[in-house]
Amino acid sequence: MPTKKQIFNLNFLTMKKTFLFLACVAFLFTANAQEGGFKQAAGNKALEVNFAPLGGNPVGISGIQFKSYSSETSAMRMNIFIGYSNESKVLQDAVDTSTADPKVIGDLELKEKNSSLEIGLRPGIEKHFAGTDRLSPYIGAELDFAKKFSTKKEESQIPEDVDVPTKNELYTKTTKGKDGFMRVGVNAVAGFDYFFAKKLYIGAEFGFGVSKKFASKIKVKDEAAEEVAKRMEVTYVEILDAKKDTKGSFNIGPNVNTQIRIGWLF
Repeated sequence: MPTKKQIFNLNFLTMKKTFLFLACVAFLFTANAQEGGFKQAAGNKALEVNFAPLGGNPVGISGIQFKSYSSETSAMRMNIFIGYSNESKVLQDAVDTSTADPKVIGDLELKEKNSSLEIGLRPGIEKHFAGTDRLSPYIGAELDFAKKFSTKKEESQIPEDVDVPTKNELYTKTTKGKDGFMRVGVNAVAGFDYFFAKKLYIGAEFGFGVSKKFASKIKVKDEAAEEVAKRMEVTYVEILDAKKDTKGSFNIGPNVNTQIRIGWLF
C-alpha cells in the first residue's frame, strides 16, 4: 500500500505535468494571438495521431488519419490501423539425458507461439461549420472495416519409435482463426478541431454507430495427431469449426475517442 508521501509525490508529479502542458499551450496561444488564417482552406491536407499529454506514452499510433479538404467546410478522410503482435513462451524446458545410466529419453524444449495481425480502414466525410477564428466544429459519417488474423502454435513431443523409444520428435499443433474476426459498421460522428498555432490543431470526437462482427472459422492442424494416425494406419482429418470458442456480435450505441487528436495541416 502506498504511503502518504508516495501519494503526495504522485499527485505532485501529475499536477506538474498538467501545468507544464497547459503552460505550453498558453504560450502558443499568446505567441500567435495577433495572427490570423489558422483554419483549413480548400486544397489543404492533414495528418492526425492520438495524443494523451498526461499518459506514460503521450503519442499513440492507434490509427493514423488523413484528411483532404475540397473546401473550407468539406473534407474526405481515411483512418488506417495496422496492428501486429507476436508472443512466445516456453511450455517445457529441454532435459539432456545423453549421459544418463540407465538410458532414458530426454525431453525437448516445447514452446507456444501466438501471433495476430489486425487491419482497419475507416473512410469518411466531414462537414465543418463556421465556429470561430480557431475553432472548427464538424459533423460527419464513416464506414468501418476491420479484419483480424490469428495463429497459435503449440509444440509437443512423441517418441520416434513407440516400440523401442530412443528419442522424442518435435511436432506442432497450429490453430488459425481462434481470436480472428471481420467487422463491418457505420458511424455518425461529431467533433471539433481547435487551432492553437498555424497548421497545428487539437481535437476531440464522439459518435454513434452500428457494427457487426463475424467470427473467423477455426482451423486446427495437429502434426502429432497426424503422425499417430499414420502409425495406426487410419485417416487424419483436420478440424474445421466456425463456432468453436468464438462468437460473432452485433453492436449499436455511442463510441468515444478518449484521447485528444493532434493534427498537422499542410
